[in-house]
Amino acid sequence: MTYWTDAPGRSDPESRGLRATRTIASAYRLDALQIVYLETLQAVVALASRVAPSAVAVTQGHGLRVDDLLATLVTEAGLHHLDFVVHLAAPVPAAETLAVVRCTLDGLFGHPGPADWDDVTWALVGTGRQLLGPRERAALGADADRLPLLA
Repeated sequence: MTYWTDAPGRSDPESRGLRATRTIASAYRLDALQIVYLETLQAVVALASRVAPSAVAVTQGHGLRVDDLLATLVTEAGLHHLDFVVHLAAPVPAAETLAVVRCTLDGLFGHPGPADWDDVTWALVGTGRQLLGPRERAALGADADRLPLLA
């Protein structure tokens, strides 16, 4: 969880890294960007399959177990997938992906999120992508002020 609690960008109050990433991404057509990310994903999975899940990989100033790094990448991909499709009539991430996002959010929260919320709702509310309404605030109680757990 330390990767998320000391997330990249928190020491960059002007969001230079985020702006640079968005600028670089905007230079690509979507299909070309998808190819770059798919190639990167394939390389990560191939390398991860060759080491023990408990091996440590260093990224963005953090040492993460390989299994935790993969969960981190799945969480990021799942949330960004939601960013793309949440307002469209398009499929949400796979149930397995959303389960990893839920597990990450539950870990950051310190206990499970509301059991009656589906994984998409918890992902959107837990990351501040959906504003808290009266029902969500009531379900979360005092924990509502702890959100978003990550952005």
